[in-house]
Amino acid sequence: MNLALLKSSVQKSHLLLQKISQTDINSLRNAEQVFADCYILSSMHALTKSSFGRKFLSSNITRASNEVPTVYFADLSAKALKNSPAFKTMNIDTYCFTFNNVYGKKEEYCIAPLDLKKNMSIYSKQKNPVIRAMEIAMNRLVHRHFFKKPLISRLHYPFLNKSFEFNIPSNFLKMFTGVEPVCVGERNLNISLRPYRDEVMQIFEKMSKHPDEYSFVAGTGFKTFDIDKGWHCFVVENCDFEKQLLTLINKRTGRPFTVTFDKAISTLKYLTGYFKENFKV
Repeated sequence: MNLALLKSSVQKSHLLLQKISQTDINSLRNAEQVFADCYILSSMHALTKSSFGRKFLSSNITRASNEVPTVYFADLSAKALKNSPAFKTMNIDTYCFTFNNVYGKKEEYCIAPLDLKKNMSIYSKQKNPVIRAMEIAMNRLVHRHFFKKPLISRLHYPFLNKSFEFNIPSNFLKMFTGVEPVCVGERNLNISLRPYRDEVMQIFEKMSKHPDEYSFVAGTGFKTFDIDKGWHCFVVENCDFEKQLLTLINKRTGRPFTVTFDKAISTLKYLTGYFKENFKV
């Protein structure tokens, strides 16, 4: 008897969803960037750094925890199917992401095992299951809402094939959290943070005083730190105001590096992210 596939992907009604675990959240810190989506990798990592960010991740990313049937006989009831030797189950690895502000509305994207097979270029390269599901979710979101991607990010040729690539962190963070992030220099014509030095120093001082109460991403424009190409995002890992040192993590390599405040301000184009008072969950 031929097997008939009933659904193209697992429906949410079939799943027993639960919040992602602390282990899942911690895994985001080790996820390596393999595509041109440093804004996703850096933003997700940055959210793991703060107590409020971790709470948000655990409540707005859910994971299926049950076994569900993946193949049905077309002419058998579910009861009869369970007694059939041909009945199959699998441990699903489904993640659902809630985007809290897509044109002012919430949208949820559930990525099931069969969705991974339809996105083999992502599945075969990105090994972190949460990140690769997020990349597919962003593919769907941008295909559905083409203009949610900033114009400058839509000019890249790879956009034609992978909609989740090339974006700006504040755009992603606002959609994902529903809260407008603090944003310095990201969308302006500046090539460094020098015009905003006083504001940036205030942010650095606040970071240094409250190390578990911020989630920030820093990005370069035309300038670089001589370790990566331009237009790249980094996680703000640590800020030491007394020593005037900023530690960033490059998700392409997974390695942190430390620069002086002067070097950071003269090289970085922008800072974007949240403090505790901006982002309440």
